[in-house]
Amino acid sequence: MKPLTTLIASILLSSTAMTADIQADDIYQAGGQYTAVLNTRNSQWQVLPSDGQDFAIQLQDNCHSNAKVPTGLWLLTRDAEGKPELLAPSQTVLPAGHSGRIAIVGCDGNQSEAIAVPASVIEYLSDNTGAVYVK
Repeated sequence: MKPLTTLIASILLSSTAMTADIQADDIYQAGGQYTAVLNTRNSQWQVLPSDGQDFAIQLQDNCHSNAKVPTGLWLLTRDAEGKPELLAPSQTVLPAGHSGRIAIVGCDGNQSEAIAVPASVIEYLSDNTGAVYVK
């Protein structure tokens, strides 16, 4: 009986380890569950339009923001004043106290707690994307 118990325990431990190795990139499907990717490490947007070819937008240094955006799926919506923002759906893991909302501003706007993007890109993203995967 002891070898069987050991076998079951090792199977459970290995399945737990495999679950921990699953990355968010493996959970969400590009083009199906999100239409844009924001890579916060290199300040690059990748747009995945359903009716065209994917393309990347590399942000310039003058359009850098200090906002800390948790990894996961975000919805590109508008706030109460009609300004674009990222809104975290319930499955996006947020740090304690995070509002789940991050403003999107132009490069010349207040960038302290917002994502800075050129105005033309904000307009394009607002018109052509709905969900953004942040990594």
